Amino acid sequence: MRRNFLLLPLFLAGILLLSAVSLARPEPEGYEDRFVGFHIVNDSHSASLPDYEDGNWSSYAGKRVLWGVKNGDYYEFPGLPGKNCFLEWLYEGGEPCLSSCSQLADTYLTMGDKQSITATLYSSAELLRFFRVYQTADGRIYLDGSGNGYSGAGDGFAVTEDRTWTERTGDAITREESFHIEVAVKEPPAVVEAAVKCFGAEDTLLEEQIFDGSGEGAEVVLPAGTAWVLVEERTAEGAVARTVHTPGDEEDTHTVWFPDGVFYRPFVLTFAR
Repeated sequence: MRRNFLLLPLFLAGILLLSAVSLARPEPEGYEDRFVGFHIVNDSHSASLPDYEDGNWSSYAGKRVLWGVKNGDYYEFPGLPGKNCFLEWLYEGGEPCLSSCSQLADTYLTMGDKQSITATLYSSAELLRFFRVYQTADGRIYLDGSGNGYSGAGDGFAVTEDRTWTERTGDAITREESFHIEVAVKEPPAVVEAAVKCFGAEDTLLEEQIFDGSGEGAEVVLPAGTAWVLVEERTAEGAVARTVHTPGDEEDTHTVWFPDGVFYRPFVLTFAR
């Protein structure tokens, strides 16, 4: 999920939705590398993480770091496949632009002097490693191997972290902001198929389609006379989670999270008339 926001003067004037762009210039003097969130990795116990000797790490500012490599809307960290959940500062027309790099569910951002990102990670991993991600003054993304490990989702838990950063011009602090991140970790039922049932005004079944999660999603063209739609998310054990949609004149969507290794990936159903 990629969302971009232009931060207007004084950071209080408003928020505009923008497309992603590359960082055009560095921050003013005094800008510090800032903690922007997490890259979450499955720790299989088969090898010690991180492996600083795998050839992917570089020296930067007196420490070993792993630079992120942009791939579409998200970042890959060579040798550490996982899920992004962090902010990224860009520039749009010379103005700072705040963007989210999140592959998690229910991602929500708040703006202003107190920025935050909250999201939900669906995972069945026995051990997860939350690597801290940082951004440099010239816009590069990296992790330095710091971060904590957490065992299995079980009944669910949350990982939180808070930071503040300052911008200085000479000895003077010209801006100070805080950042909060919270990731809820849950292990949902392993859905094997989703059924979409379209009903008429008298609750007559008009059509049923079955989806196995192949691809990124599907468009469901509702038959004439559809009054409501029932989505059934089914597991191999026979458990069913049901959601009712009442489509309007515009498109409606429903996201099903299918297992993808120890993580889950979104499959978006788009209802269209």
